[in-house]
Amino acid sequence: MNVRNRGKSTERAITKIFQFDNARRVGILGKEDIVTDRFIIEVKERKSLPKFILSAYKQVEKHRTKDKIPLFILHELNRNHMNDLVILKLKDFLEIIKND
Repeated sequence: MNVRNRGKSTERAITKIFQFDNARRVGILGKEDIVTDRFIIEVKERKSLPKFILSAYKQVEKHRTKDKIPLFILHELNRNHMNDLVILKLKDFLEIIKND
């Protein structure tokens, strides 16, 4: 399977996961991949993720408890913190928004 088809396959899988929020796959080059009632989703697939991101996430994940969901905040030096990126597992994100 070539890279483009693999990306489309991943987009379709994520669209299915977000069906509870009326997800529809747009997938036009240069536009958003998926649109739901509440979200605009861009999907990126890689053979492997950057090691520093995985390492940082593992660091916080080992402190998971029954009522605490781990998340990792990625901050760019000298930038506004309100623009930081929040990284958490999809299953945890879904748990948060479905209970909202």
